[in-house]
Amino acid sequence: MVATTFRPDDLIPVREAATLVDRSLTTVRSWVRRGDLPGHREVQGNPASRLMVSRTELLAWAGTTKLPNPPRKSAESTVEATTTHLAESLQVELAGVSAVNDALRSTINVLETRCEELDDRRKAEVVRADQRAVEWKDRADELNAELRAARAELEVLRQTQSLPWWKRLIGGPAPALTVDDA
Repeated sequence: MVATTFRPDDLIPVREAATLVDRSLTTVRSWVRRGDLPGHREVQGNPASRLMVSRTELLAWAGTTKLPNPPRKSAESTVEATTTHLAESLQVELAGVSAVNDALRSTINVLETRCEELDDRRKAEVVRADQRAVEWKDRADELNAELRAARAELEVLRQTQSLPWWKRLIGGPAPALTVDDA
């Protein structure tokens, strides 16, 4: 039976799996057919593609189950070659994982540096925004003072306009400004 739901990352062909556990190709395929070991097709949905099994699941199943066939007589050299091959594969895999780990560490360092730069820029923007707010407040205070002075001048002009024509002609007394008007 071939499983199609979960697809592990460590799939190996059944021929390699048979060599790994020192069993025949037919035996490993029968384990998959019986459902003892989940099988996956190399190309999902294509029943003609190679049958694959998870290396981890194969080793776990073979280690916890009493295998029906004893190891073959000529298996010593095959087991030694398989063990050497497996050790080399694991060393290569370890080197790859170490390289990925180093790449991730450098990416983390780059991201941390970028975050610090962005935080510094944000802080500088906050300082500039605070400075602009103070400048705008000062400018608003100046404009309010100018507005109060203009209103006081307007009031004087209005009062002057309310005088009779003859007082305006001879320059009658203008109303005095108070401290609050200025």
